[in-house]
Amino acid sequence: MKRQSLVLLAVAFIAAGAAGCFSDPVSGLRGGPSIVNLSASVLLMSVGDSMTVSAQVQDNQGNALAATGTTWASSASAVATAGADNSLVIPGDYYSRGYIKAKAVGTSNVTVTARGVSAIVKVTVH
Repeated sequence: MKRQSLVLLAVAFIAAGAAGCFSDPVSGLRGGPSIVNLSASVLLMSVGDSMTVSAQVQDNQGNALAATGTTWASSASAVATAGADNSLVIPGDYYSRGYIKAKAVGTSNVTVTARGVSAIVKVTVH
């Protein structure tokens, strides 16, 4: 009976440890980053407008991962420029903010890349 109790106790500790790994957003067991969620995927802007967009990196189970090293790049910088917005530090590094400034009439795709995963903001300037 004592041996059976020890086995059950060991199984309980192993299960609790595994559950802890899966609740840890930086655990290697999660499979790493799989998506960049953006606060906006389409922007309609006027020349001279500036907008901020936030990005959050998630694993394949929807858990937030640190968004450090996020890059913001415009496909047509004559139409719209993009870059990191470091004016507001968001605690925990789980979000990255970028700014987009409308320069001229046209369209541009702003590619947001974080931890090897990308997403696009489609920008139309009128």
